[in-house]
Amino acid sequence: MFNKPTDTSHVLNKPDTPVTRARRELLTKIGELRGSTAVLFVTSDRDGMSARITHDCVDQFVKHLDGLGDSKKVSLVLHTRGGDTLAGWGIANLIRQYADDVEVLVPSRAHSAGTLMGLGANRLVMTRNATLGPIDPSVQGPLNPPIPGAPPDSTMNVSAEAVNGYVAFARQVTDGDGMGDVMLDLAKQIHPLVLGDVYRARQQIRDLAGRLLIHQIGDADKTAILDFLCGDSGSHDYSIFRDEARDRLNLVVEDTDETLTKLLKDLHANYAGQMKFAEPFLPDAVLGSKQQMTYTCDRVLVESPAAGADCYRTAGIISRQTVQGPDGAQQSRFGNQSLVEGWEHFG
Repeated sequence: MFNKPTDTSHVLNKPDTPVTRARRELLTKIGELRGSTAVLFVTSDRDGMSARITHDCVDQFVKHLDGLGDSKKVSLVLHTRGGDTLAGWGIANLIRQYADDVEVLVPSRAHSAGTLMGLGANRLVMTRNATLGPIDPSVQGPLNPPIPGAPPDSTMNVSAEAVNGYVAFARQVTDGDGMGDVMLDLAKQIHPLVLGDVYRARQQIRDLAGRLLIHQIGDADKTAILDFLCGDSGSHDYSIFRDEARDRLNLVVEDTDETLTKLLKDLHANYAGQMKFAEPFLPDAVLGSKQQMTYTCDRVLVESPAAGADCYRTAGIISRQTVQGPDGAQQSRFGNQSLVEGWEHFG
């Protein structure tokens, strides 16, 4: 359990509050409307306190799926910018062990690994403003190139499609001659083992997506879908709205009716407000006029009416110290002491 913060005004989630009660009621209504059990999965969009789909999220789903009872249909309400490919794959397949009918409801965004999860559903249910995104993977690890100006152990993501694009460009401008020198030069910039991971990740994502798509399009040709999602979109930030998902990619996409739209809109406002999506986690803004305070930030949420909520939280003490700069002017220096970080369950 987390240490109890001394300033409870910054505790964003408690076992029983009007916010959490309202969210459970919304999930119950969504389940009743869809003839299913509704499960909510959110990774935070908050600048400075964002979160990704990771392997430890998979374990949090078990207790929620164990509580399905006789239900054979799951409505997964999903909000995420993405994360680990294999974690998304794991969640999608875990849900399949419990339910014959799986749908992914997207109030706002289900990008990258979130889109991969959506491919494994029988259908996607999207609001007018909801978006999916390309699934081309990035590789992160200690051997990746360092980020200039960042702490020594900070490394940048290496995009599989960026590497592939560079190699394709080099092959075009050289007519294929001298590609050995091109690859040697690339290996000087990016560690060879990272390049190997990039190649493996690129092959793997197509295989995983193709296997998940069987639930939507059966044995139909998947090449065009995979080509677009894995690189032909031109950018990992490309937004795929429901019309394009349905008409261009031939995915099974259902529009939300007025009732479901209202429920999903209210649900999105609930968790976005609790997790403070619209407020960047900036030390000066968090402290206000105070010099030190304890904070708690909710960053991942897995929730269902029957099993309660599992929340990944970061808690710490943030402080401001006024120092004199080289030019004699007063400057603020901020400290952030981590207290504890991890999952907490609310019944």
